[in-house]
Amino acid sequence: MEAGTKDVAVGIDVVNTAGASFEQIQQSVAEVATQIQEVSAAIQQLSAGAEQVVRSIDQITMVAEKAAAGTQNVSASTQEQLASIEYDPEGIQF
Repeated sequence: MEAGTKDVAVGIDVVNTAGASFEQIQQSVAEVATQIQEVSAAIQQLSAGAEQVVRSIDQITMVAEKAAAGTQNVSASTQEQLASIEYDPEGIQF
């Protein structure tokens, strides 16, 4: 009888230890799930930020292209004006 009682006590200890282990596993799983959600939110924020950067770069590119076109127009106009300059009768260049 005493051996049976001892075996039951050992069994109870094993079950309690297993229960505590399962609780720790459950807590770890919950922590990992929370961390996964945080990482997912951070990735979404990074993705949104990257999209904004791409849009900004596109806008900068458009402005640069317009500026380049304007510069080319000014250069062409300047060249036309230089080509049209003639000497006056006294030899003074306008």
